[in-house]
Amino acid sequence: MKQSVVVAGLSARMMVESLRGGGRGAIALDLFGDEDTRAAALAWHAIGDPNRLAFDDKLFLDAILKSARRGDVAGWVAGSGFEARTDLLARGAALLPLLGNAAGLVQRVRTPGWFYPWLVAHEVAHAEVSIERPASLDGWLVKNARACGGWHVRPAGRADAASEGGYYQRRVDGPAMSVLFLADRHEWRIIGVARQIVRPLCGHPYVYRGGIGPVAVSPGARRRLENMLDRIVPGLGLCGLNGIDFILSGEVPVLIELNPRPTATLALFDAAIPGGLMQAHVAVCRGASLADFRVAKLDEIRGSEVVYARRGGVVEAELAQWMTAQGWCRDIPAAGTPHAFGDPVCSVVTQGRDEAEVECMLAAHRDAVAGNLEARAPVCAEGVRASLARADARGPASTEEVEMTQWRKKERDEPYAEAEIKARLEAELPEWYYENGWIRRKYRTSGWKGTLMVINTVGHLAEAAFHHPDIAASYAFVIVKLMNHAAKGVTDKDFELAKKIEEVVMWQPGTEGGALEGTPEDPRFSYIKYR
Repeated sequence: MKQSVVVAGLSARMMVESLRGGGRGAIALDLFGDEDTRAAALAWHAIGDPNRLAFDDKLFLDAILKSARRGDVAGWVAGSGFEARTDLLARGAALLPLLGNAAGLVQRVRTPGWFYPWLVAHEVAHAEVSIERPASLDGWLVKNARACGGWHVRPAGRADAASEGGYYQRRVDGPAMSVLFLADRHEWRIIGVARQIVRPLCGHPYVYRGGIGPVAVSPGARRRLENMLDRIVPGLGLCGLNGIDFILSGEVPVLIELNPRPTATLALFDAAIPGGLMQAHVAVCRGASLADFRVAKLDEIRGSEVVYARRGGVVEAELAQWMTAQGWCRDIPAAGTPHAFGDPVCSVVTQGRDEAEVECMLAAHRDAVAGNLEARAPVCAEGVRASLARADARGPASTEEVEMTQWRKKERDEPYAEAEIKARLEAELPEWYYENGWIRRKYRTSGWKGTLMVINTVGHLAEAAFHHPDIAASYAFVIVKLMNHAAKGVTDKDFELAKKIEEVVMWQPGTEGGALEGTPEDPRFSYIKYR
C-alpha cells in the first residue's frame, strides 16, 4: 500500500487531486480549506491566515508534526508560499522528510544577488537584473524575489526596490510563458510549455491569472529551452517538479524566474504521465529513475484561470452549490467564506482543440462566475473586514476599495470614483489603467508608420464621437488619455470611447477564421504589437 503524502502551500488543491488520482492519499495543509480540497484529502489542516496570505509558524509545524506521528506518511511537498519562508521550509524538513528541493537551494534561487550572477556564469539567457537602482528607470520593473503571483511586479518608479528581496529587472517584450519539467538532480524531462494569462488587477499591472497549454514553440525555441535545462538542472541539482517562467523573445526563451517547486501548470499537464505528475514528483524525489516515466502527448489543450472578486462580500451556500454543480469550477470556497475586493474566489477550467477555443471558454466561465457572484454574494461585514485585513504581496486594501467594491452605472456626465474606475477597467478594459485623473492606454507599434496609423484611427473615432482624448506619441508607441473635461472626471463617455478605440486598434482579423488574413508576420509589414 502506498504511503500517504503531506502537501503544504497557500493552496493545496491541485497537488492533493493529483495524488488522489494516482491512488495515493494526501493530507492537505493550506490557508483556504476549499470544499474540493477537503473532499480529495485524507485530512485538512489550516496553517495560516487567508486574509493576509501568511503562514502561521505554530499551526504549520504542529500540522507537520501531527502528520509525522501517523506513521503512514512518506514525507511532505512544499507548494507556493514558501519563497519568503525558507526558514519554515527547513524547520518542517527537520520534522518530516521534505520531498523536493532543500531550503538552502530555494533560498539561493530566490536571492537575486546570487542567482542571476550564477545564470551569467552558466551562460543562461535571462532578463537583465540590477540590485542597485538603475540610472534611468525607463524599461525597468521592480520585483520581489520573496513573492509570487505577480502582485509585486510594477514598472520602476512606482515602487521601491530597497525592501528585502527587492530588485530591478529589465522588461522584455514578448508572450509570457512557462515550462514545467521533472528532474532528478542530473537529468530532466519537459512535461509541457504553457502560455501564461497575465492581466492588470486592482492597479497591479502583471497579476498571474492562469495558463493555457500545452502550446507549441518553434524547434529553435525548443532547443534553446533544452539547452537552458541542460545547464540549470545539474548545475543547481534540482529535483522533482519545477517551473521556469520566461518571455519568448522571437525564438529566444528569456528566463524571468525559476520556481523550484510544483507550479500552477500542474492543472494543465497532470495527465501527461500515467498516475499523475505528483506521483512522479514523489517517486523521483525518493530516488526513482526518470527512465521509469514516459511523458505522453496530450490530445487537447487545457486552460485554467483564477476568478477574482469585483467587490467584497461572502460566498453563501447557494452560490457554493452552484459552483460545484457546474463541473468546471475548482477551489470552491466553503459556504460563508468572506472575500475582499480583488481576492481569488475560485478557479475555472476547460479544454478544447486550440488556444482560441480554450481562451473563449475560460472567458465564458469567468463571466458566469462573476455574474453569479455579483447577483448572489451580498456585501457583508465579514467581506469588509477581509478587505481591510488584506496585507499580502499586493499591499493593504485601501479604504476606497472597501467603500466602493463594485462600479455602478452612472448618469451620462456623472464622474466615477477612483475605486469604481479601477473596478470597471479591470472588468471591461484590462489593458487600460487609471493615473492622475485619466484612463490611459499605451499602444505599442513597430515603427513610425504604425504610430501614425494609430493616431489617425483614434482621431477619426474621437471626431465621430465628438469626444476628444489627449494623445502622446513617440517612434514606436502611442499613449491615449481620456477624461471628461466638462465633468471634471472620468465618465461613461470615456469608457465608451475607450472600448471603441480598443476594438478598432486591436482588431486582428486573422484570428477570426474569415477571409481576411491580417498583417503578415514579416518585419517589412509589421504594424501593431498585439502582445
